[in-house]
Amino acid sequence: MQRILLFTLLFLTSLHGYSQNIYNSFVEKSTVIWAAYANDTFRFTELNLNLFLRDQLVKNKIEARLEHYENNSFQKVTIDSVKERIRATQIMSVIDSNGNEIDQVIAASNQLYDDTYFNEFTKDLLNVQQVIYLEDGELKSHVSWVSPMYFIVTSYGTKLGMSDAFFTAFNEQPVIKNRWKRNAIYLGKIKKKYLLNPLTSGIPLLKPMYGKNMLEAFWPSIDQKNIQFQQPLTGATLTKQELSMFLLDSSIIEVPIYDEFGEFISTKKMDLKEVPLSIGNIPFVMLEQEWFYLPAQNKLYSNILSIECWENKTQQGKIDEKPSPFLKIIQTK
Repeated sequence: MQRILLFTLLFLTSLHGYSQNIYNSFVEKSTVIWAAYANDTFRFTELNLNLFLRDQLVKNKIEARLEHYENNSFQKVTIDSVKERIRATQIMSVIDSNGNEIDQVIAASNQLYDDTYFNEFTKDLLNVQQVIYLEDGELKSHVSWVSPMYFIVTSYGTKLGMSDAFFTAFNEQPVIKNRWKRNAIYLGKIKKKYLLNPLTSGIPLLKPMYGKNMLEAFWPSIDQKNIQFQQPLTGATLTKQELSMFLLDSSIIEVPIYDEFGEFISTKKMDLKEVPLSIGNIPFVMLEQEWFYLPAQNKLYSNILSIECWENKTQQGKIDEKPSPFLKIIQTK
């Protein structure tokens, strides 16, 4: 199942990922210094948004779009088109009074509520097209669109994997406004793993900032007032001075200065931004996000609460194959 999901996500990323569009054109602003696509799936605990969006479509309260593959754009479609997409190979014969076949039509059952397609695995699963970006020293999230997922099953009962039932909740507004939150449905907090190596992560960069990954781009911002630090395993809070010592693995934060001949001149306090971070030993980060859905606008929003760094520790010259969390960076408001 994981292989099917991975294939589906990579396929969707290849369809939607590598060119900017009106829904993420905001990344062109000079204040945005790094941005990348992060197409992934989510299950929300406070609301089955997959089912909710299907209900809203049936009630004609939201619009559905499907991709036009010739020009890589989205076109508005009817509910019948969505049903046909989900169960296009299911054909029913129309028979006259003499028993002769006079026509063939799509089977009449409501595919949007059929547990063959929205089964135990897919019934609450959403594909979310997200852009993670860095602006004004804060790591932010923008949801361009979402899609309820369904399980592809042919008329012969062959299971082919998962796909998008339809696309909806298209959004050009990057950030949710505080006054909107009182009318929003709070969907809860979710942690997701994001690989840092662009070659293996499947996350195409929109603004690479000289090829830097997410953590490398964010790191110079950690001396801001709205950033706090924590040791994930203990929950202990770290001051910025303690963080300097923690990362340097030393109780001394004075760094010696030498002249061109190697002679000692003086010492200086290490700037937090200059504390070396061994990026090579950090295979991934865990982003904790809180989610909001605005029914009136049919928009999905997310705030990034924290970035949890995991590392491969080196023991006796060998890299431990089991990463562990060592630093949690919390973004406060």
